[in-house]
Amino acid sequence: MTHAETRKPIDVFISHSSKDRDHATRLACALRVNGLRVWYDEWDLLVGHDIYDSVYEGIWRSQYLAILITQASLQSRWVREELTLARKIAFEEERTVILPLLYEKVDLPAHLSTCKYADFMDFNRGFLQLSRILKPSLTPDTDSVLVLEEMRRYSAQERIDATIGDSREIHSQAAKRLSEPSVLRELESNLLTKDIDPIPGEYMSIAVHLRMSNKPLAVRINCNESIESVVRRLVDILGLPHAHEEKQVGYYLLKDQYPLALSARVDATGLQDGDSVRIGFCVFDVE
Repeated sequence: MTHAETRKPIDVFISHSSKDRDHATRLACALRVNGLRVWYDEWDLLVGHDIYDSVYEGIWRSQYLAILITQASLQSRWVREELTLARKIAFEEERTVILPLLYEKVDLPAHLSTCKYADFMDFNRGFLQLSRILKPSLTPDTDSVLVLEEMRRYSAQERIDATIGDSREIHSQAAKRLSEPSVLRELESNLLTKDIDPIPGEYMSIAVHLRMSNKPLAVRINCNESIESVVRRLVDILGLPHAHEEKQVGYYLLKDQYPLALSARVDATGLQDGDSVRIGFCVFDVE
C-alpha cells in the first residue's frame, strides 16, 4: 500500500495558474464550505514539501481535477503537467475525472474542446453547473465564501483569536493523557477517515459564528455524524492549528454557550437546521 493510499481521499484537486489565484481561492472556499475535500496548493503545499511529489499524490487521491481555464492557465507549464498526470491516472486507474471550468473566453486546446465545461464567467452559474456533478445540493453561499476567504488570509495562530468564541485552560499532570482523545492532530485528521466519512442521512446547515466577522459561516453537516466529526471538519475548513504557543489544543462546539459532547450524534444534540454555534478550544498545560 502506498503512502497516498493510506490517506483520506480528496473530492476535488484545483489546477490553476498562479495568476488566477483569486479565482482559485474563491472556488476552494466555496467547495470547502459545502463539505467537500479540496486539494489547493495555497493550503496543502508546505515549506519543504517536494512540489512534484505533493502534486502527484494530490491528483492520485482526487476523484476530480478541476482545471480553471484562462489564457494564463493554458500557458502554464504546471497546469499542463497536472493535466497530463490526471489523464494518465484516468486512463490507468479509470478514475480522476477532469472538469473544465471556463473563466475566460479562450480557444480551447483539442484535448479539452470535446469536454463539456462549466461556465464560470458567471461564478454562481458555473458553481451550480458544477454541483450537478459533485453534489446536487451544493450552493454558492456568497457570504460564507467571503468569510472563509478572509479567514484564510490570517496566519495559523491568528486564526484562533479570529475564530474562537470560548477558551479554557486545563492544568494537570494528566493533561497530556486527557487531551489525547480530543486534540485534533494533523496525523489523526489525515488517517482516521472512518470517523469523518459522511454517513447517508439528512443534512442541515449550521451558522458558525466567528469573532472576526459579523456574518456567520454557513456549513452543511450530516444529521447522522458525530459532533467530533463536525468539529474536525470545521478545524480543517478554517485551517486552525493543532498547537497554540507550543501547547496542545483541543476544539469543541458550543450551542447557547454550552459545549456539545464530542461523541454525540448531531441528531441527538437538539441541533436544528439554521442553528447558531461557536467554536471553543482548550489549551492543555502539563504541570
